[in-house]
Amino acid sequence: MEQSTMEMERIGHYVQLLNEIAKQVGDLNVAARILQEVAKDVRVAQMREDRKVNGFVTADVVDHGSERASERQLAYIRDLGGRARKNMTREQASKKIDELLEAQAAQAA
Repeated sequence: MEQSTMEMERIGHYVQLLNEIAKQVGDLNVAARILQEVAKDVRVAQMREDRKVNGFVTADVVDHGSERASERQLAYIRDLGGRARKNMTREQASKKIDELLEAQAAQAA
């Protein structure tokens, strides 16, 4: 299959996913952010699996949950209507984001 055809199919798949998420949450911007996070999670999982298969252990495989939350995480929490504390850890911020997304999805339902 030609590369441009494969790319178009992939784009079509992402658009379909975006529309399905938007129907569930009722907001296209929130749906886009959710899809972005899901895609990132899939890429990270794939990288971890690749490293496991190849026997590599790198810094990004180590648990970073106790590190300070990134500015991006804190901004995302605020964008979702949450309260972001400067001293949050990455793990706490991740859980807060999940809670806020779940609350938004529940409100949309």
